[in-house]
Amino acid sequence: MSAILNLTTTEYNLSAVLDNQMSAVTRLIEELETSGIQIITWNLASCDQPNALRLTMRLSGDPEIVNRALLHCKELQDCEFCEVSDAIHLELALVSVVASGTIQDEAASLIASRGGRLLGLGPDGFTAQISEKPEAIETTIALLQAIAPTEATRSGQVFVRRS
Repeated sequence: MSAILNLTTTEYNLSAVLDNQMSAVTRLIEELETSGIQIITWNLASCDQPNALRLTMRLSGDPEIVNRALLHCKELQDCEFCEVSDAIHLELALVSVVASGTIQDEAASLIASRGGRLLGLGPDGFTAQISEKPEAIETTIALLQAIAPTEATRSGQVFVRRS
């Protein structure tokens, strides 16, 4: 396990590869929570390693306490801290908008102007993808809801270390 310590902020990122078992995820989360670490967001996805999952978390708390908690989780194959400023954070939202005619055109134009992408367009609405910072997604969804009925599903923040 490798870790970047000496973090100066109380909010930071954790990226870890875990065994592909729900018990490994549960143990890690329980260990962090019982140690007094606040989990702000977390995402779990498949990764390039066989039988493994990539877990990314945004945490708040003492990095040394987190490091001690991680030592108890034997399922961790690779673990790295990075400061919030050293990473690029995005969130994914899928939105479904119920609209037709000029209202549909207005809503689709709004999505395009904010960097979104139409995934499916029908006579009574469309589905779109927005990948942006959480605040920008909130603003886009609020603007869409002012135009037409809108349903959104959000991923939560994910990050990758800046190159």
